[in-house]
Amino acid sequence: FAVFAFDYLGLDEEGKTKIKKEDGTETNSRGDAVPEDVIFMGTEQPKWNGGLSNVFRYKNFTLTANISFYLGHVFRANNSIDGMYDNMYQNYPAYQNNAWSEPGDELNTDIPGFITNRSASIYSRYITFFEYANTNVHDASYVKLRDLTLSYSLPKKLVTEVNLENVVFRATLSNVLLWKANKIGLDPEFGMGLPTGQNAITLGLNITL
Repeated sequence: FAVFAFDYLGLDEEGKTKIKKEDGTETNSRGDAVPEDVIFMGTEQPKWNGGLSNVFRYKNFTLTANISFYLGHVFRANNSIDGMYDNMYQNYPAYQNNAWSEPGDELNTDIPGFITNRSASIYSRYITFFEYANTNVHDASYVKLRDLTLSYSLPKKLVTEVNLENVVFRATLSNVLLWKANKIGLDPEFGMGLPTGQNAITLGLNITL
């Protein structure tokens, strides 16, 4: 689960991506990059993980809160622009609004310009330097309140009158709160391609005969 990245230096005056090599020199050519030029950024596998379940009861009500945490790992943000050439109808990523377009832009952005012709793009600059840049690797540590469940059990006297053992009504709110260590506002689970789920309310009824 190791994550490696180029030591990204942004763009030159022609909008080409450039990196720092292991020997300290700079290059904007894919032919100059060798395995020794990438740097170790960390692991995608959390070093520490766990969970905590809290249960609060008051008379016939029960409130359950499930918290999970994953710490000490990293994720690579999906800043792929090369894939856009495969489908002319695909939506542009938002960061593409800040892409390089003319000399001088390299002073304010490190995002390569978008060239609609795929072969011309590959020939003119090496996009992989940007996609696998160390600037696209972020702290994946997070703590998430995954769900809150409030349940209510009907009084035993009422349940036994209809020849039942137990009746419980339940409401669950999913993906309640998230603390994340990264500064780009992205849920690390989403950044790593994992299903994050949406804030949702689920209602349930459990009847025991």
